[in-house]
Amino acid sequence: MKKIAIFLGLSVLSLAIQPALAAVNLLSGPTSLVTSPTSAPASSTPTGLFSFTLSQDGGETLSSVNVTLNKTASSTLSGADISSLTIYKDNGDGIFDPSTDLLAGTQTSVTIDGVTSIPLTINNTIATSSSKFFLAVKTNSSWSDTTPIDAFLASMPINAIITSTSSPTSTAATTSLISADTTGPALTGVVAHDTAGTDAKQPGDTIVFTFNEATNKPAITNANVNAVLVLNNSHSFLDTLGNIGSATWNPAGTVLTLTLSGTSTTTVASVNLGDTVTVVTPSNIKDSVGNGATGAVVITGTFGTAPTPDTTGPSLSSVVAYDTAGTDAKQPGDTIVFTFNEATNKPAITSANINTVLGLNNSHSFLDTLGNIGATTWNASGTQLTLTLSGVSIATVASVALGDSVTVATPSIITDAASNKATGSAVITGTFGTSPSGGTPPTPCSNGLKNGLLYMAFGDTNVYLAAACELKVFNGQAIWHAKGKKFKGIIQLNSLNGLTIPSINNHNKHEDEDGDHDDNDDDKKNSRGGSVSGKIKIKVQHHEDD
Repeated sequence: MKKIAIFLGLSVLSLAIQPALAAVNLLSGPTSLVTSPTSAPASSTPTGLFSFTLSQDGGETLSSVNVTLNKTASSTLSGADISSLTIYKDNGDGIFDPSTDLLAGTQTSVTIDGVTSIPLTINNTIATSSSKFFLAVKTNSSWSDTTPIDAFLASMPINAIITSTSSPTSTAATTSLISADTTGPALTGVVAHDTAGTDAKQPGDTIVFTFNEATNKPAITNANVNAVLVLNNSHSFLDTLGNIGSATWNPAGTVLTLTLSGTSTTTVASVNLGDTVTVVTPSNIKDSVGNGATGAVVITGTFGTAPTPDTTGPSLSSVVAYDTAGTDAKQPGDTIVFTFNEATNKPAITSANINTVLGLNNSHSFLDTLGNIGATTWNASGTQLTLTLSGVSIATVASVALGDSVTVATPSIITDAASNKATGSAVITGTFGTSPSGGTPPTPCSNGLKNGLLYMAFGDTNVYLAAACELKVFNGQAIWHAKGKKFKGIIQLNSLNGLTIPSINNHNKHEDEDGDHDDNDDDKKNSRGGSVSGKIKIKVQHHEDD
């Protein structure tokens, strides 16, 4: 009995001095790091698949981790397409980053649709408080998005975490689909837009580059644009000062808009329609998984229509005579209208240059016998020149006649906006009126004047010609005798008030056959005289005596 008691006491003592059994605790995970379908490039950097956190109380270490890569039904994925499966120990920040976390184990022999074990040889200690580990995958160069696309789901089976002793119990976990994306953004279009105006290629015009998928939207600047997007034909996106206007991406990074800079059409960039734009390889334009952009596209669109150079001067298209003075054939006050087919610079046409600028044949002239013209005026656009004939009678009017040919002198002082000189020849058409055969008087104007007749006013030594129902002073000193001739029928007015003719009573003055002035002849009328609107009583003769 005594022996039994001693034995039991020793057994209890032995149990009391044995160490407690070690334990590894799974604090969290395994947790998938791929919670939605994602893409991976060929020859990728490590892509995180799972994370889990352990603790231990007896110096245990992490020995290995099991994982299964299950390819999709259509995929031809093989173990050769996977470069490695790896385990990383967290550096303490809780975020997977293969550049800062500690590599703990690598498996380069990967089984597809079966379990692959990843052994750990370094950085595999487990802290008593907690240690976090990550499982990652790297693709090989053969990983491809060529149909059928390489793709898989990664799974950690039950109890996939193996420690040196006392491996923890773990549940299964699975990632979302991981597919191959091995093709970078493709440049699909380069289109010029005439955003600045109608001139061909000017500052402010834009070029729009379109890619077929989202990019990382890198900065495109003066310093790199010609290196990132290479032009042929030795052309450049930079203006002559080495600048671009701007380069902006749309929010998705699929469209890059380049604005041309410069101070004029001569300083704008040399890039042109028909140039080919090639994305440099490797490119800093990348997709979300880091594939570099590629592509070569010809620039289409338009920078605007360049104005056709104007190398042709104004052409004289017609010369038309008008009977603006009355019914007499070609008398002072009649006009000649010269029409050009485009706007001109409207140079001054005077008595000094008219016969040179607008040459007449038949030895004719636009000058009256005193060497004058009445007036020359251009319309607002400079397409029509109106010449008013001068003279003191039919006999002294210019010799120009219907049927004469007018030829623009070469070189001409008449030019267009591009400084091209006028040319052309035209025959004078129209009419100067019909010569009076029955003494038909000129048609009165509403203000009492009669076109083609001469007027004077008391106290005024000038002689005036009525033309287009306006009084115009003759060039030179007004005199009663010119070139030895006497001119009859000059109508004497009371006064001049602009173009208004006031009432006149018994103050008409004319020149008798012997040259004197007789107020008692006011009521006499010849074939060309009469009362004008009750305002002026005249006796008119429009001829000359020797």
